[in-house]
This record gives sequence, structure tokens and C-alpha cells, in this order.
Amino acid sequence: MAEERIYLPIWINMELLECCLWHWEHEVGTVPATAEHLHPYFQIELCIHGLIRMKSGREELALHAGDWVLLPPETPHRIDYSGENLEYYSFKFGVEHLTAAIASRPVRVRCDDLTRWCIDALRRQHGTEARSYLEINANRPILEAVLLVMLHHALKPFGAAEARPRLLTALGDMVFGEAARINVQAAAEKLNMTVSQLKYRFASALEEAHYPEPRPTLKQYLDREIMNQVDRYLYYSDLPLGEIARQTRFNNIYTFSRFVRRMTGISPSERRAARDGCETR
Repeated sequence: MAEERIYLPIWINMELLECCLWHWEHEVGTVPATAEHLHPYFQIELCIHGLIRMKSGREELALHAGDWVLLPPETPHRIDYSGENLEYYSFKFGVEHLTAAIASRPVRVRCDDLTRWCIDALRRQHGTEARSYLEINANRPILEAVLLVMLHHALKPFGAAEARPRLLTALGDMVFGEAARINVQAAAEKLNMTVSQLKYRFASALEEAHYPEPRPTLKQYLDREIMNQVDRYLYYSDLPLGEIARQTRFNNIYTFSRFVRRMTGISPSERRAARDGCETR
């Protein structure tokens, strides 16, 4: 059974946003720098004390106490956590009903009253551990509310967010619930369309969303969505590979392993190993 998500919505431009927190951590002290990497999730790095340096392409950012940065999905970045007396929060999360084009690069936000309010709310959601990968349990609605407030705050200068086309949202919801069981034929049947109709409407939805070139085929899009679900388990859970295969609705671990290797060029075990290195930050 797929993990239950608890949504806490806010309204932007008359569209309901849904946030799903996948991972958060609170770090104190020196942390190894990361190599350049990217991932299919939103990320927020919030500096509490010290200095964090970040590089994305040719852009270099410095985060001082109270500053934070929003990283859109698929944004290459490298982070240096070597500042003295360092303390920071890091979040990885998904957001529904936003187009992929809402931000094309990291968005830095300077310390202000809203940030201080968010920091106070976050401190109330965990203990006093100096270094910890924090649990997500009954505090999920509060954490997701804080993230949505921060997301809105970061994107407000760029204008109202556009609504994600309903078809892309429907396809994403299908994959979230049934993962590998969703292929082109299954998606068409669930939407009461022919395959040709679905492919035509899918191409129109990508155009409406200003999806960046080169645009994927419907099969490629579904495979990427499934791989995102697989990565969520590989990176942010300690479940055995066989259980991840079951959770993501593959027939068996062999089919699961072939899919991961086809999508990434490496085995599930090798991809999971990256979470203990700099690639997953």
C-alpha cells in the first residue's frame, strides 16, 4: 500500500497547492561539502548560524544567518557547509499544481520577519539533537504548512504561479498511487481515452505548461515519474530492495532492477549508495 500523504493547502492564483515532505534534517557543526548534483525534488537550505556557500552553474550564493535558498527540481548545485559554528535545516519535498517553469534557478531569500517566524515554528518540531535526520510523523501538517509559506514567499516576486495542466496532475497522481502498474495503455483506460487521444492531449498539456525542450514522449514521462517514486524510497528509506519493488508495484525484484538500470545505467544498490555520499544532499 502506498504511503499515505497528508496535505495542507494554501491558495495561489486560485489553484490549490499540495506539499509532500519527503526528508528533513537539522545539522550543527562542520558538514562535508557536496559535489555538483541534481534531483527531481524541491529543496530548501535554511542557514541558522554560520555561512553556507552554494554554486549553481555560474551563479554563486552566500547564505548567512537567517538566509535561505529555494532550489527548483532538476537544478544542478554544489554546497559548501564549511562555515564555522554552522547550524542549518535542509528539506526535500514535492509540490503539486505548479509548472516546472516557475523558477529556472536558485531563489535566495534574505532574513526577514517571516523567516524568523518559520525558524521558530521549525524549532518546536524536534528535540535538541546536535545532528539528526529528523522524523516525519504527527508534525507533518505543520512542517508542510511552513514549507508552503516559504515557497510562496520565495516565488512572490516572480508573480503568481501558473496552474499545472490537469492532465499532468492526473498522471502524477496515478503514478504516485500505482507506480509501475501505470503504463500508457493503463493511463488511457483510467482516463477513459484511447491511446491516441491521450498522446495528443499529453502533447498539448506539455505545450500549455511550457515544458522545457526536448519534451518527453508519454512513455518517457511516465517512466520518469515512476523513477522519481523509486528514488524517493532508495534515498529516503531503509526498506530492503524487495520491499521497495513491492511498494512501487513491480512484479518482482528482477523487473524492478532492470527498470532502474534502464533508467539510470546503474543498479538499485549502487543508486542507493549515493544517498550516503554528497549526491543526495
